Amino acid sequence: MKHGLLFALAASLSLGLHAASIDWATEGWGTVGSDGHGIQMTPSFGLKGNNYATFVLEGTLKQTGGYKWVTEIWGQNAGGGMQNYLAFGIDGSGNWGVRDNQGWNNVTTTVHNNVAATAGEYLIGFSMKTENGTTTIDISVNGTAIVTFTGTLTGSTGVVQLKWSDVYVDPDRAGFTVGATADNALTVEQIAQLPEPGALALLALGLAGLALRRRAA
Repeated sequence: MKHGLLFALAASLSLGLHAASIDWATEGWGTVGSDGHGIQMTPSFGLKGNNYATFVLEGTLKQTGGYKWVTEIWGQNAGGGMQNYLAFGIDGSGNWGVRDNQGWNNVTTTVHNNVAATAGEYLIGFSMKTENGTTTIDISVNGTAIVTFTGTLTGSTGVVQLKWSDVYVDPDRAGFTVGATADNALTVEQIAQLPEPGALALLALGLAGLALRRRAA
């Protein structure tokens, strides 16, 4: 009983370190394009007022050569086409960075750290907010702040889609949260504290142990 409680407590503490919950799941999201998977956001994100969102992708970077986006953010215009576009991936120096952007006004890109995009396990986080018509996207890799991208949405109904490339990354988990309060966006530090698969497995094991104990009693 004691071990089960300790397992559950340790995992619960690990899971409770961030302000907004991420619905980790890759099942049920249809293929977007020929080489990616994605999730749809609420169309109102970025349109009026203040909106906030977090998108996190955990997976294995399996290919690093040549030019290819790893994750993308899309905004949809009033006619249904994709207007605002931001690609994040591997830059010309082999580091993580913004690879391309289109459809944004008054763009400022601030590089915080250079992190090599070598093959391995990564947690890529996008913490986004739109305030007074200006969208700011803070991008982190494994808890390290990489770049801040700030711009004004152009002719768009807002950020509506996020996706990743199956060519470059094997996703283990992904999730997002979006809403009208700041609790729907995580800081770089909070993204770094998101539970790893081991913590989730530990929680499941602890809860299963407690259930068996109760049944035995």
